[in-house]
Amino acid sequence: MSATRHPIQVTPAGRAGRPQTKANKPSVRETKCAETREKIVKAAFELFQARGYDDTTVDDIVALAGVGKRTFFRHFPSKIEVTFPYERQRLERFAQLLEEHFDLDNPVHGVARALFALLPEYQSARDMILMERTLHLGAGSWEWMARNSENERVWRDLISQALGRGHLTAIEARVLAAAIYAAAEEVMDLWFSMGCQRDVIDCVGPIAGVLAWIAERYDHEREARDPQAFLDRVASPSLRGRQGETTK
Repeated sequence: MSATRHPIQVTPAGRAGRPQTKANKPSVRETKCAETREKIVKAAFELFQARGYDDTTVDDIVALAGVGKRTFFRHFPSKIEVTFPYERQRLERFAQLLEEHFDLDNPVHGVARALFALLPEYQSARDMILMERTLHLGAGSWEWMARNSENERVWRDLISQALGRGHLTAIEARVLAAAIYAAAEEVMDLWFSMGCQRDVIDCVGPIAGVLAWIAERYDHEREARDPQAFLDRVASPSLRGRQGETTK
C-alpha cells in the first residue's frame, strides 16, 4: 500500500459548526446563534446537576434558558445531544490538528502531536469537561450509550484514517487506532479522577507509553512483520493460513 495524503473527514451525527478563522469571522447572526446555544447548554447542565438527566425535560430546559422549543431543536435534535454539547467542535479541531501534524514517514508521530496539541484546549475547558464527565457517569440509558458509542467510533476513525496513510493495512490501522484511543481515554479518566485539578499534561503517561511503543514498531519495515508466522505460533490449526482473508 503506497503512502498517500488525503484530507481527513469528520462525519459524525449532529450539526456542523463552522470552524473559526481570521478569514471566517462569525457574523452578527452567527454570534447571536452561538450565544443562544450557550444559554441552552448552561440551563441544561444546571438542571441535570440539580435533578439528574432522567428527571429533566426539554420543557424544563427551554423554560430556564428563556427560549422556545423550536429554538432548542434547531440546535439539538434531541435531549441526549445536549449532553455532548461540544463533541462536534472537538472532533473538527482534532481533524484539523491531524492534518497540520501529518507525518508521512511515521503517521503515529503525527497522531501523537495532534493529541498532545489538543490537551491544552481540554485544560482551558476544564470546568465544562468536568461537568460533562460527571453527567456521563450517571447516564445509563440505551440512548445515551448508543450516542456515546457513535462518538467514540468517530474518534477512532479519525485516528485510523491518519494511520492508514502510511504502509498499514486498513485492519492494522483500525486496531492500532483502538489502542491509541483507549490510551487517550485512560488519560482523561485519570485526570477526571483527580477532579481535573492537576494539569492534564501530568496524566499523559499511559498514552505516551502506548504511542512510543507503536511508533517504534511502525518504524520497522512492513516486510519484517509476518502475521502468518505469528498465527503458526499461537493459533489453532483451523485458524492457520486464514490471516489473508481478514486483512481487507
